[in-house]
Amino acid sequence: RPLPRPYSTGPRSVAALVRASMNDRSIGLILCAAATVAFAYYTVWALVTPFIDAGHPVLEWFPDRRYAVLLPAALGALLVACVCVFLGTVMAVHLVNHGPKSKIA
Repeated sequence: RPLPRPYSTGPRSVAALVRASMNDRSIGLILCAAATVAFAYYTVWALVTPFIDAGHPVLEWFPDRRYAVLLPAALGALLVACVCVFLGTVMAVHLVNHGPKSKIA
């Protein structure tokens, strides 16, 4: 008996698969371009602007330099908090579903 194909929703045409693949590629290209622009902007903000004179008009394009440190620190703390909440939720659900299995006694 053959195994069922995962995620199979029936027969599809090759054209439909190509359209889906191109759509995924387009979205991936847009996301990659946005990440590259954001990285370049942050790099200039954090590494180049400290060497520009205080009155230069280019500095108006960027927020205050202290946020170049505070923003990644806050995002990193938020990421750690989300991971901790996720792991705590998974452990709590596992404990409710399977009960405590203490092998100490």
